[in-house]
Formats: sequence, C-alpha cells, structure tokens
Amino acid sequence: MPQELRVGHRSSLVSLLGWGLVFLGLLGLLLSAWRMEPWLAVALGGWSVLALVTGHALWRRLQWALRASNWLLASLVPVVMVAVGALVQELPMLALVPLGGLMALALSWALSRLNSRGVRQEFA
Repeated sequence: MPQELRVGHRSSLVSLLGWGLVFLGLLGLLLSAWRMEPWLAVALGGWSVLALVTGHALWRRLQWALRASNWLLASLVPVVMVAVGALVQELPMLALVPLGGLMALALSWALSRLNSRGVRQEFA
C-alpha cells in the first residue's frame, strides 16, 4: 500500500501545543514576578523564557523546536507541582498527587502524538 505524504499540512495539535507553550511561558513570567522565593522566581522565569521561545518556534514548525518541546513538556509536571506547592501552602502535598497524575497522563499522550510519524513529516 503506498504511503501518502501530506506536504504543507499543518496539524492543529502542533499549533495548539505551540500556543499552549507560549501561554504557559507568559503565565510563568507573571508568576515569577509575583512574591516568591528568589531561587524559585529565577528558575520559573528561565523555564518561562524557554517555553516562550520554544512555543513560538514549534508554531513555526522549526526542527529544533520539536526536540526542545519534548523536553519542556516532560519537565512541565515538576515545574507546575513546585509552582502550585509554593503558591498554595495550605494544602498538603498529597492533595496534589491526583492533579499530577492527570497532568502526567495528558502530557504523555501529547508527547506520543508529537512524536508520531505524521507530525514529524511536518518538520521535514
């Protein structure tokens, strides 16, 4: 069976992940400017700048952004858990476990779709 290459096709998943990373980068910059521990603000600010740059490059379908977004999405669960834990200090950390599990499932699905053959053809 011949394989069909869709040259010029832009999947909505890649566009949504690109815009999502840009949004999370802007949100992270706003949170890092808020009253936090200095080391946490610097770490969150650095991650946010990386998310902004990678999200824009992913939206433009640059090859390096595909690899960089894999690392950023994989690092998103601990980043969000630390940020939520720093912001909401009244909740015990065990209350964040179900949220982390749901985020890990959603991000693993997004990573598997991002590494599929059809999406990789967009970046060739």
